[in-house]
Amino acid sequence: MKAVFFRSEMVIPNLWLNCIKSFPLNGFETIIYTTHPEIHKKYLPENIKCIDSNEILPTILLNKLKQISQKEHWHYIAFSDFFRASIMKKFPGSWYFDNDVICIKSCDDFHKLSSLAKGRIIVGRQSSEIINGAIFSSNNLKITDHYLNLLHSFSKKKNYSHGWGETGPSFVTWYCKNFPENVFVVDKSYFYEIEPSEINYFYDPLFAEKGLKRIKNSYCVHMWSEVFKMACIPTNILPPESSFLNKLIRERVEINPCIYLPEETALKLLYPPKWGLKKTILNIIPAFLKYVSKKLKL
Repeated sequence: MKAVFFRSEMVIPNLWLNCIKSFPLNGFETIIYTTHPEIHKKYLPENIKCIDSNEILPTILLNKLKQISQKEHWHYIAFSDFFRASIMKKFPGSWYFDNDVICIKSCDDFHKLSSLAKGRIIVGRQSSEIINGAIFSSNNLKITDHYLNLLHSFSKKKNYSHGWGETGPSFVTWYCKNFPENVFVVDKSYFYEIEPSEINYFYDPLFAEKGLKRIKNSYCVHMWSEVFKMACIPTNILPPESSFLNKLIRERVEINPCIYLPEETALKLLYPPKWGLKKTILNIIPAFLKYVSKKLKL
């Protein structure tokens, strides 16, 4: 069974690379499709294949896609929403995973889950309102084509210009509501047990034991890379040694113990101090005086 990923030209950060490494160790044939295979082949291990994504989906679509509020590299994220369904046409029954997913269960467990779906698209519930496609699988070509045709039609009507998540969770949720006979939606505990508002579970050692208990029945764990960015959490360095995420990775992948984020730094990023009167006086007023001083010198 194949575990498939998509990547732009950006080098995979150390944290997400270690997550991807967990898939071949769980028995998956692991493939990263990318627009720039020559970049990634230089550092990927032998048990992870690297293939040109043009074999699945031409980059002509990548060049069309754009976001209403322009964000660097966002079009790659939208492109991956088309790619994950397109790969199911070439490899029906394979599994697509976003880069920020770590594998917990074996390939055999995923195969059993596929059998339960009986040919329907497999996606996971993120919350009571949202169904997410960060983990995506389908082995029915007719259903896959139906999903893809509607996605392309939707994007074309929008002139390939979308708000954040429109071709991702928003479209997946819409499709599941309108075509429930075509989808097999698993409970949030399968893929999304830790919610976007709970990233402190990954880095704060106080949540380590509770976090491990929460994901004991999960097939994989999704880590919300966009929330990491908003919290300025570095992903080229691994989490604190005593954290839940560090333990989760160390149990599955051999890692370098010298590149852990200090616990103190992680906690400061997770729980930044609130701006009160004292902090305002100590920070804004000196900055304002410095600005005025510069102006007077002109």
